Amino acid sequence: MMAVLLSACSTENEDLTVPVEIVEPITAPADAEPEKQSSVSDESSDTYREIYRQVVTEMEGDALTFSLIYLDNDDIPELAVCDRGYEAYSIYTVKDGRTFCMMDAMTTVEMAYFERGGVVSTFARWNGGGDEGGYGWYYYQVSGDKTLVDGDLPTLYFTYDATYDKEGNWTGEGVTKYYHMDQEIDEVAYQQMMNELGIVEGNKKVLADNAFGKMEMLDQLGKQKEGQILEQSFATDLDGFGKVVFAPFEPVSYPSENPDYGTTMFGDVRFMLLSASTGEKVYEFPGETEDNILEGFNQFTQVLSVAFRDYNDDGRMDILLLLEYEDASGQTFRKARAYTQDDGETEFRLDRSLSEYLGDYTESMDRIWEGISGYWKKAVDPFGAASEWDMERFAKRVRKQILEGDYESLAKECAYPIWIDGESFEDEEALLASGLLQNLPQSFVDVIREETCEDIFHNWRGYMLGNGEVWFEELLNMDLDHMDFSSKGIKIIGFNLILTSYGSVSVPEETSESLTEEEKLLNERMEYYRKSAYYPEIIDYWENVREVTDVSNRITPLYESDIRYLTKEDLTFEPQVVIHLAKNEIYARHGYIFKDQDLYNYFMGCIWYTPTTAPEDFSDEVFNEYEKENLKLLDELDSM
Repeated sequence: MMAVLLSACSTENEDLTVPVEIVEPITAPADAEPEKQSSVSDESSDTYREIYRQVVTEMEGDALTFSLIYLDNDDIPELAVCDRGYEAYSIYTVKDGRTFCMMDAMTTVEMAYFERGGVVSTFARWNGGGDEGGYGWYYYQVSGDKTLVDGDLPTLYFTYDATYDKEGNWTGEGVTKYYHMDQEIDEVAYQQMMNELGIVEGNKKVLADNAFGKMEMLDQLGKQKEGQILEQSFATDLDGFGKVVFAPFEPVSYPSENPDYGTTMFGDVRFMLLSASTGEKVYEFPGETEDNILEGFNQFTQVLSVAFRDYNDDGRMDILLLLEYEDASGQTFRKARAYTQDDGETEFRLDRSLSEYLGDYTESMDRIWEGISGYWKKAVDPFGAASEWDMERFAKRVRKQILEGDYESLAKECAYPIWIDGESFEDEEALLASGLLQNLPQSFVDVIREETCEDIFHNWRGYMLGNGEVWFEELLNMDLDHMDFSSKGIKIIGFNLILTSYGSVSVPEETSESLTEEEKLLNERMEYYRKSAYYPEIIDYWENVREVTDVSNRITPLYESDIRYLTKEDLTFEPQVVIHLAKNEIYARHGYIFKDQDLYNYFMGCIWYTPTTAPEDFSDEVFNEYEKENLKLLDELDSM
């Protein structure tokens, strides 16, 4: 049985009249920009909700879905109804206090609309569709004066038909024709008319996307939460949450405590997930700032677009947002946001690096998607094919293999011969036969578990997971004779901390009794060293600048600053982290106990350091003349 799509053009709509209070329209100034002029509707929020609830209530059919859209340019949304069983679409609005059918049960493969443009489009295909068949897009103007039905003439449309030779083979080409009111026109005139009607592909929205079932729509129409921006609230399925409503909310502002920032601290837009059945909040998204307060005098104005797409190809739906703000001078600007879920996590996080990158692609949601494609395609090597995204995705795959104990897959990710803590393995068979991957130390696994696989540290050697437990890189052909520098793929090029811990001298348990006191101390303090935020950079410095790859970096200080004067020439090419540590090293030599946890962990990892004196008990008088002068120089150069 076909579901009945109620036509507001029938006599049934006489029962849907609701008294309304007439509000006088506000006249915009003559110099106002057209897109800023929005009519003030005479239908209150409660009125259209009650009318639409009656429309939805009277409709029957399991295949019906409903959504609220902004098709015309007033403040009252339209009710769109889709019968998925028959691919039939209807659109209702509120006019003179009652429902009016703008489009009545039009059938099409796909229905789309152009937000606030008063235009809908339908899609048709024939002869199999696609490049080897035929298809067309048809554009109709919709208004509150006439009901659009099947058979009505589209304002604009184009058709494509593939061409075939005499033998019936597709030529690889086709013929596209353009029409205005059923009269054929050329492509230039067609595009001009498209622009005049405001038909821009970036503004097109698919009508059936993010639609509600009957009970969900009735619930939404009856239970709008305070501050909810209904026109950009959508039903969706999200990993870990199931069927929910993604809902933006108006900002919450606060009185300013700082007169330099005016009388008000402007809040930012808020985003929540609401239960599809009860409307209660089930999750709130993190904002750009911890307190969700905007900087300076910027103010949020509107949510322009919301999209649910798996932009990082991890099999989970992500959320893309296009937002508009206004600065103190009244100028509007746009920002993009991308929310994603990390592997194994339910909560969403703001993908800050991608969001910032998309700042140059805020013309439309389609442009944002183009920006995402460009973001992932940024090659990390001028000759290679791998992008930052490829590196991140590879890192996440390796992390998963390690945590799940999938050592066979892990072995396939390696480039051979591969070095593990100084020992070489010629091929996958030899590596698996060693049993090393099958018996990874717990400390190794724990560090990889903490790895986020984002903003991965890298240098000329490659990309590093954890604290250097795994190194990987894109391998290139280096055929100079044929100028072949093509990619051979991303591969693991080395493991550390399996046979030994980096900078430690751990050995099998049966021989541990033969360790010297110095070796035991190195092992005991290794965990401090690895926990320091300075660990990756200082390891890189020792290995690649000083070419020290053994434990010497933890046995002796960076500089002999207690027995000789340092000069600016000594420090000219040293990285800031080395200058910063060298300065604090002078204090560490005298047992100073650091309150900064990273400095404390770093020096605790150095076995020459013995913490003896609390900051409040420390005296500069312990420094000799070398140390005093060196402190002055290092302090002058230290910018950390």
